[in-house]
Amino acid sequence: MKRIVIIFATLGLGTIVYLLSVLQTRSIRSEIERSQGNLATLKNEIVTARTSNQVAERRISQIEKEARAAAEKLPSEASSAGTGINDIWSSPPKALPEWNLKSPYIWLDKEVLPKLPLQTIGKEGEITKEIAEILGVSSAQLDRVNQKLVEIVAENRSLAQNSAEIINEDGLSTGSSDGTKVTVKIQVPTEATEQLKDRYQSAISDEIGEDRKGLLCRSVATQSWLNTEFGAKPEIISVVRHPNGTYNIGFKERGSSFGGITKLEDYLPDFVLPLFDSIRNKTD
Repeated sequence: MKRIVIIFATLGLGTIVYLLSVLQTRSIRSEIERSQGNLATLKNEIVTARTSNQVAERRISQIEKEARAAAEKLPSEASSAGTGINDIWSSPPKALPEWNLKSPYIWLDKEVLPKLPLQTIGKEGEITKEIAEILGVSSAQLDRVNQKLVEIVAENRSLAQNSAEIINEDGLSTGSSDGTKVTVKIQVPTEATEQLKDRYQSAISDEIGEDRKGLLCRSVATQSWLNTEFGAKPEIISVVRHPNGTYNIGFKERGSSFGGITKLEDYLPDFVLPLFDSIRNKTD
């Protein structure tokens, strides 16, 4: 009897273990199936996202292509219509000057330009790039006109060099007189200098037009330069060298003088410097 009980007990225990094993296996399989389902869902989401991204990229590429085509088409259409892309700002305002935050331009009356303290003429007589840009002069135009202007100025300075001479009379007071003085007179024939001045201004108008030439030549800076470079009256320059090596310079025709100068070449044209060699510092 005991043996029968033991056998049934053993069989019952085995059955329980088997059932537990089956349940555990089913649970694991169920978990695996859920994981596989989640993985499939995730894969589908990834595919969908990639597809959406590709669609978005193609759309962006299409938009960029359309924008480029429109940008290329606009200038040609504007040109055929006789208008420019910036013509929205081409109509003058009701009152000048005008400041418009959105506009790429500043509206000013042309007559303001000659009053501005701009450097208009360079050392050799050339129109500066600064004023050329303001007047809308192209690089090619600037090169052509400057070549002519530099030649005319060189011709005038050659005449001035030939006429320059050391004289005994005093020029404008140079201030202190505790040093050695040299005075030089420069007298270009009046007719010759007037012709050169006319040629200079005509060269400008021939290249950039009378309107822009007028604005340029009416400026204070240009007027001062023209009167100095093509002055009809003789210029008398006096230079004093002091014991400490500095100079005082006086210009009689200009009515101006400068003191405490260390380099004459900063104030005098190159062609006249040799006439002051007797009093120039050896290091100059």
